[in-house]
This record gives sequence, structure tokens and C-alpha cells, in this order.
Amino acid sequence: MAYQFLALIAGARFGDYQAGYRFGRLGYELAEQRGWKRLQPRTYSFFGGLVLPWTRPFKSSRDLLRRASALATNIDDVISVGASCVYLHTNMLIAGDPLGDVEREAERSLEFAQKTRFGLIVEMMAAQIGLARTLSGSTRRFGCFDDDQFEELLTERRLASNPNLSGKSGAPRRSRQGLDVRGNRRRVPGA
Repeated sequence: MAYQFLALIAGARFGDYQAGYRFGRLGYELAEQRGWKRLQPRTYSFFGGLVLPWTRPFKSSRDLLRRASALATNIDDVISVGASCVYLHTNMLIAGDPLGDVEREAERSLEFAQKTRFGLIVEMMAAQIGLARTLSGSTRRFGCFDDDQFEELLTERRLASNPNLSGKSGAPRRSRQGLDVRGNRRRVPGA
């Protein structure tokens, strides 16, 4: 993971996207070669979602993002499943995939997030679905996400009133909330 953060710093902070790619690739290769099962989903998700698109065509990271999600599911890493989903849908939107495909993929991810009660990913998926719908002309007004399933004002109020979603309390501690990726309760030490 450290190499993924170095990749982000090299690219986003210093504008050296090639060096960022090399750091990210090194982190990916280490996780792959060493078989670090707990680190692979996050490493692949960061690399595929945040680093590869700087230097490679957007669609080239899709398999890696799907692999990150599958590996994360296998080890009950809810955060990495959610991140991989967000990166994949963002990738699909930017690459110009058919909006119906983006919406269907995001709806599957929304269902996962609701089942696991991962509020941040629920909100992100709902927003991506709203974006796909407004771009396809399915919302009440272009540029507005409001439709029968989404109300912008209610979403804004919900986000502002919840410190775990508003950014006021830092990142949510999803791993301590006791749900696995299937939405089942699990015993979490120290929770």
C-alpha cells in the first residue's frame, strides 16, 4: 500500500505521472508476487482506480478493479469492495460506456452497499446512478439528480447531519461495524 500512496504523491502532487505509475506498478507486483492476500484488494483497487488511468487507457484497469472486488469479497474486506465499485463506475462514466450499463452496474453495487449498511458507498452509488440518469435524460430536469428514487435536498441534509458521511470525523471505521460483505453479522474483536 505504501507504494500506492507514493504513486499518488508523485502523480497528483508533483505531476510526475510516469514515476507515479512505476511506484504503483511496483506495489502491485509486490502484492501479486508475495501473495499478500489482505493487501491485494486495496493495492489493486488503488492502482486500477487511481494510478493506471494516468498513463493507460481507462478501460485497461477494469479487470484489475473487478479482481480487487472479488478478492475483497473473499476476505470480507467491505471497504475494498466498496472502493473498487466506486472506481469502476467512475471509470465507466469517464470512458463513455453506455449509460444504461453504468446504471445497471452501479445499481448492483448500491444493492451490496445497502445490504452491508455501508452508508458512504450507498451515497456514492446513488450519486453515480443519479449522474447516469441525468446524462441519459431520465431525471426530472437535466443537471439535477431528482427523480422517483433520489432527492438531492434530502441527500444533502442526510450527509450534512451524519458526521461519518460529512467528512467531519475522518474516515468511517467500517471494519469495526460487524458486517461481512454479504451483510451478515460477524463477531468483531474489540468492537
